[in-house]
Amino acid sequence: MKERVTHNLFDWLFAYKDNSILQSEIEGKEKSIDYETKYTVEKFDYPLVVIAYESVETECITIVQKYPGELFESQTIDNILGVANEILSQIVDNPVSQISDLHLLPKKQLQMIEEWNDTATDFPELNTTTTLHELFEEQVEKSSDKIAVVYENVQLTYRELNESANQLARYLRSICYIHPDDLIALLLDKSELMIISILSVWKSGAAYIPIDPSYPDERIQFILQDTKAKVIITNKKYLTRLESYSMIKIDVDSIRSIINGHNKTNMSPMCSCTNLAYIIYTSGTTGKPKSVL
Repeated sequence: MKERVTHNLFDWLFAYKDNSILQSEIEGKEKSIDYETKYTVEKFDYPLVVIAYESVETECITIVQKYPGELFESQTIDNILGVANEILSQIVDNPVSQISDLHLLPKKQLQMIEEWNDTATDFPELNTTTTLHELFEEQVEKSSDKIAVVYENVQLTYRELNESANQLARYLRSICYIHPDDLIALLLDKSELMIISILSVWKSGAAYIPIDPSYPDERIQFILQDTKAKVIITNKKYLTRLESYSMIKIDVDSIRSIINGHNKTNMSPMCSCTNLAYIIYTSGTTGKPKSVL
């Protein structure tokens, strides 16, 4: 369905026109269902209208579906009609069917879903000591010039992403001594800089704490105090929200010229696969947020 703005009381309208004499007219006759699609142009006030009515003349129930073409793709409507046809065909074949016995999707759609999900593949057995960022570095060797990250007008290849992460990781280690399982907070907007920062934290030997900038200050304060993060990487516009904290603050928007001076090559592993990778906090709707490691 395409994006739209509506002020209707409801979005879907179903109308059934009853003709009680139809049952007696077709009693004892063979029951079947015919399915065809016709298109007409008509104006109406609801995004989707379904009308079903009985006809003594044709001894059938006709279902009409009306929709505005600017809101729905024709394929979407065809899929809906296909589902309706599948369900009604089963009911005609066995009027006493239970709802739980009905399958909703036509065979064609089921086959399509099965093909989409036929993703089984043989993966090589991984070395149990391999870390996440080392797996990424292995992929860089295989796909160095392929696009790894796209954000708006920015595109980074695997090589460019890896080199930027290596430089930022070296910068992190140059301003702070980092042990495995140390924590670095990320208060960042979604962009390529977030991916670079995550990889750089792992490469530096630490674990990251994602913090959504939309969180209220009280929640951010709780997370930072609870984790005792050594460093926070953030966008320049959020620095004023962090003025009261004594941790090291890195403005990721403004340090490009600084980190460009650092080596781009991969670093020796600073942690193992048994060390912490990240901490994520729950929403805290039932109390204080809880950390998930």
